[in-house]
Parts: sequence; structure tokens; C-alpha cells
Amino acid sequence: MHTTILETERLLLRPFRETDLQELFECCQNPNLGNNAGWEPHKSIEDSKEVLHTVFMGNEGVFAIILKEDNSLVGSIGIITDPKRENTRTRMLGYWLKECHWGKGMASEATRTILDYGFNVLGLHLISANCYPHNTRSRLLLERNGFVYEGILHEAEMTYDGHVYDHLCFYQKKERVPMDQKDLTMISANRVRTEQPTKSQKDIPLSDILPERRYNDLADTNRTNK
Repeated sequence: MHTTILETERLLLRPFRETDLQELFECCQNPNLGNNAGWEPHKSIEDSKEVLHTVFMGNEGVFAIILKEDNSLVGSIGIITDPKRENTRTRMLGYWLKECHWGKGMASEATRTILDYGFNVLGLHLISANCYPHNTRSRLLLERNGFVYEGILHEAEMTYDGHVYDHLCFYQKKERVPMDQKDLTMISANRVRTEQPTKSQKDIPLSDILPERRYNDLADTNRTNK
């Protein structure tokens, strides 16, 4: 088990502890959380105990997200081995957040910190991430924090209840490069398919599709090249 502790304005990212068990169960019994993350909602504290030991405490890349205000467990974030890549300088980002804290910017706050840790402390070259097509919150979080959409992995996962889901795949490199028109088209097409199926891609302006920073970066690049 690792001993690294990371800190943001509102959060502590620290290793999981045995004393987190009850709060972990309270978080993970929520079906809205498990169904977006691909695991079965916990039915008993024994379920949470097994996951705590085998997944959270047993993985050096996983952190508990602690709200400094009241020292409560509000989620988890980590960068673990990416099963789709053999390069040891890459890892995969994963995260979940207690539902009552959705929409408060905490996931982005934790993500920015874990990316800095991965690239500047661990020396990673690339960090990947994926989410289900229906998980709009997760996709937007990745896009807003600099991840580039690289495609759909079809029928990537069968969940505990027998559903088969595609994965929307993203990546971020340590040395970021501006997205080219191909990247923009891929994000645009995916957003149309998953959010506005009655519209065509050309009907939605890029400014409505892309995170503001990325859109402005592209606009600046285009002006420079003219």
C-alpha cells in the first residue's frame, strides 16, 4: 500500500484505510453510482470490505477522496494499469464520487491533481480514460480536463447484470498538442450520437461541442495560420 498524500483546496487524496469501511459502504450501495461505474451496488458491508481490501487498499495507484471540511469520504480516484496498453509509461484514470457531491467541481479538482502527480511525479507519458456512452457527466469531465477523444471500443464490457456496453476512449499526453480538425470531428460526431440524435453534426456549432479552452485554442491556431 502506498503512503502518498495529495492535497487540493477542498480535498485530500490519501490511501484507503480500514476505518473507511462504513463510509465506503454508504457510498457504494447507491445504484446510481455503481451502474455508471460498471460494478454491482454493494448489498452488505461485507461486499464493501472485500472491495476495500482487494481493489482500494490493494492497489498502489488508488486514492480515497476526503473532503477536508468534515474529513468525510466522498469518493475515489486513481491511475492504474491500462489493460489496453502494454507501455509501462501509461496508466488509466478511474474515479467515482458520492452522488450528493456531483456538480460541485470536486471530481475535476481531484482529476487535475492526479494528472499532475502522474505526469510530473511518476513520469508517465500518457494517461487514458474511458466511460460508457450514457455517462455524460464523466465524458464532459474528461473533455474539460484536457482529454482527447480517440474512438469507441465496441462491446468492451459485460457488466454484472449481463448488459454489454461500448467504451468511449480518451487519452491525454504529458506534452499536449492542439486538437486538429480530425479530433474535433470525432468529438462532434460522438456528441451528436449520444446527446442529440435528431440533429446532424453540421447543425451544432463547435463552440457548443468543445470545452471552452480547447475551442479557443483552436480558434487562436486558425487565426495564426491565416
